[in-house]
Amino acid sequence: MKLFISIIFAAISLAGMAQDYSFITYSNSQGLPQSQVQCITQDDNGYLWVGTLGGLAKFNGKTFTTFPLENGLFNNRISCLQHIKNTIWVGHEGGITEITDDKAQTYSLGDNDRTVSVTDFILYQGKIVVSTEGSGLYIISNKRITKVTLRNEDASTCRDLEIINNQLYIGTRDGLYFTNDLTNFKRVEAFKDRSISGIALTKNNIFISTFFKGLFRSDFKLSKFDSIPVQATDLYIGSINSDASSQLWLVSPEGVIRMSAELKQLNLDESKGLPVNAINCSFQDNEGNMWFGSDGKGLIRFANQNLQMYSTKTGMPSDLILSGKKLNSKTYLFGSYDKGAFKMNLNGTCEKIPIPATTVWDIDYFNGNAWFATDIGVFSWDMKSEPKSYTFDKAVGPYRVVRPFRNKLIVAGEEQIGYIENGVLHEYTKFKFNLNKNGNIRDIAFYFSSILVATSKGLYEINPVKNKQTLLKSFKASISSIEIDNENRVWIGTENGLMIFDGINYKTISYSSKSGARFINFIHRVDKHIFVGTNDGLYVFENVEGSQVLVKHIGTNNGLINLESNINSAMFEDGNFWFGTSDGLAKLHIGNENNSFTDFPPKLNIARVLVNYKELSPAELLNGLHLTYSKNNLIIDLDGISMEDPESVTFQYWIEGESDKWSPPTLNPTIILSNLDAGDYILRIRAISGTKKVSEIQSLPITITPPFWRTWWFYIIVFVLIALGIRYYFRLQIKRERERNYKINLENKSRLLALEQQSLNASMNRHFIFNSLNSIQYFINTQDRISANRYLTNFAKLIRKNLDSAAEGDNVVTLQQELERLELYLSLEAMRFKDRFTYEIRNQNIDTEQVNVPAMLLQPFVENSIIHGILPDETKKGEILVIIKAIGDQLEICIDDNGIGIDFSLNKKAKFKGDHKSQGMEITSKRIDLIRQMWNKDYELIGPFQMTNPDRSIKGTRVLIKIPYENLEMNE
Repeated sequence: MKLFISIIFAAISLAGMAQDYSFITYSNSQGLPQSQVQCITQDDNGYLWVGTLGGLAKFNGKTFTTFPLENGLFNNRISCLQHIKNTIWVGHEGGITEITDDKAQTYSLGDNDRTVSVTDFILYQGKIVVSTEGSGLYIISNKRITKVTLRNEDASTCRDLEIINNQLYIGTRDGLYFTNDLTNFKRVEAFKDRSISGIALTKNNIFISTFFKGLFRSDFKLSKFDSIPVQATDLYIGSINSDASSQLWLVSPEGVIRMSAELKQLNLDESKGLPVNAINCSFQDNEGNMWFGSDGKGLIRFANQNLQMYSTKTGMPSDLILSGKKLNSKTYLFGSYDKGAFKMNLNGTCEKIPIPATTVWDIDYFNGNAWFATDIGVFSWDMKSEPKSYTFDKAVGPYRVVRPFRNKLIVAGEEQIGYIENGVLHEYTKFKFNLNKNGNIRDIAFYFSSILVATSKGLYEINPVKNKQTLLKSFKASISSIEIDNENRVWIGTENGLMIFDGINYKTISYSSKSGARFINFIHRVDKHIFVGTNDGLYVFENVEGSQVLVKHIGTNNGLINLESNINSAMFEDGNFWFGTSDGLAKLHIGNENNSFTDFPPKLNIARVLVNYKELSPAELLNGLHLTYSKNNLIIDLDGISMEDPESVTFQYWIEGESDKWSPPTLNPTIILSNLDAGDYILRIRAISGTKKVSEIQSLPITITPPFWRTWWFYIIVFVLIALGIRYYFRLQIKRERERNYKINLENKSRLLALEQQSLNASMNRHFIFNSLNSIQYFINTQDRISANRYLTNFAKLIRKNLDSAAEGDNVVTLQQELERLELYLSLEAMRFKDRFTYEIRNQNIDTEQVNVPAMLLQPFVENSIIHGILPDETKKGEILVIIKAIGDQLEICIDDNGIGIDFSLNKKAKFKGDHKSQGMEITSKRIDLIRQMWNKDYELIGPFQMTNPDRSIKGTRVLIKIPYENLEMNE
């Protein structure tokens, strides 16, 4: 054993340990025209413009779009780029291209300067000043280009332009020149005879780089220059840039030098992960990303300046780091999954620690000793003597956690939990865990006076003082980690998502649609920030007033080599957050203020619009889309520009006028709208980053004109046509109805005439005439000349009145005339039948001269009463009563007799066979029906019907004729 320990104590030094930075390259496979990148700039829409020796391209974070020669590019050999007031200025060999809204205008440097390269552009005094490599300056104003020649050949080799103190400074091969009028140029004598490669401005200083003569610093007075040491005194510095944090970036054929504001230098080359040493240019975009143009490896993005990776490639013993702890100001302890524990010094040396275990799950520092939870037990080490080991009785599985709590060191195995006090491991025997019942222990956290225990099956609370164990919640997915935030909420990470327990409720936190993001490996609190390690990288949340906000996602686009983090492998020390991944140890510098988490909303652009598969120009979109109903199939391609994490950008749209809510987020950057109904719409579009930052909303008005059959004028035409059609139809129907009515009226008139003739005949039938003449003869034979004379006179009057009525145009007479004729008829019949009956005509205040009625209307009913009602009964004297009265709005004519009644009369008629057939009543009934039809007169004939006495004996017969006043013909 001693020999084994002594062998372990023989420290294995792993010299030359370094760290890798992550860089992402973009080349021909993403559409870059050529791999030699000379210059980079960015426009207001967020696109990067990349100039190569084989063409110009626009980059949206994923793919490049080449700007072709056919669009007016001067040539494909690009030497410099600048974005000035919505315009991209492109420098070439021998010329210049001005690009505005994808439209190009070119300027030639002339035949003598066709091989001269443009090196820089700047806006000065309202003019574009152009520097060249060997032909001095050019000035572009009002679309015209003029040349400005400096005093000697070396000064004509201009490499950089900057405005300092309202003066234009030019870095040349002959030193530093300045002008304030673009006519007179002076040299800064303190900086003569130096071949300048670039000028960079920071908040307080001016830095000037040179070819082979180093880097210099000056104040804004430019009266004195200090030399700044770099990695080599004769370093070829190709160019220099400053970023938003006043860091300097120097590029050369040997790599990149990053110089902090405190002048601390970081050399980036192939040994630090840079894809190639030969770098031509550097550029910082509006999100803070650094980009490099390489000589042969395309466009390079520095994935994350604050993230460093340590692995076996850089000298670490293992790539699978599970735990870590700062031992002292100079040493860190790390535990691995497969190589045990080791320590790392600040000088970059790793040394094996004599812990006889392969897997180290947790490390902590307690009471002057380092403690290790391993696969075979718990070990303490004082860094001097042999490690001490501790195990539970009947221990099962590895030991997961060692963590100080209230002057004790809590120790958790897979099924047991205890504490170390005074060098002795004590087990909490009251607290039982096993794999089958409540799961094996995965993590613990201290919650007020209790200990929360996360197992593979649930969350438990144990109280060592009360010896009480409580199941808080069972989980289907195994819990991997728990943590308490600054608001005493419990964060619970499972293999299927993240939850927060506030002491009452459990809330599921949704932050990504990726399945790997739901597999939680660790949760670690740093002040108000919560770091969550997943199989989709690192997610950082910030607690803000009781809620949690996702502020950052660190993935492969942000420098991680592998997205899968290791379980409970995180620690925070000295402003650095360390965590293990499947491909090494990551160190993320966040500072002690924890305020370095910045994220930007994506820039949203409408890249292309196709209408019925025909692309529209940007000018056609300025005032929105005006489309016909037959050409309203839209395809809209979007660019959601997030240079740091372009793959996480999602898109939403909302068609105002058709819907009232946003569409679900989608990674698809294409919107397809088919067969929109006619109307006015506004298409609202937005892009959302992986951390839920929302872009500005783009709005595109869309007007779909309706087909002609859905226009207002077509509706009016159709309405008019329908109205005309309806009018024609009704007129035709009216015409037909009139024709039909005319025909019916003709028929009715013919029938009425026939009925009137029949009525006349009935009134003057041969029996009546014969009997009347017999009566006259009788009176003459009996020498009753008075009766004969009276009878003959009345008979003559009756005949005349009947003939007069027949001669009336409408066969209409006044009620007075009708009553006079009835009076004549009754008087004749009373004389003929020798006073067998009496009669009375009662007029109850009716103006009979003002009322017109059909002629010969009443006589048939009276005749029927006499012949069939009164005469058959010889036992009593008959009575006929005609009453004319007004009842309500009706004129009622009532004809009563006291004859034998209807039933007896009908029976008698059936037995009697004679040559006289009375048709007067039937004819009159038909006349009334025809009058009702022809004249629309609401006549009503009731009866004849039999009347009875209270003792049910026959009283007589009654006929009622009712005529509403509105149907009466009134004489004016």
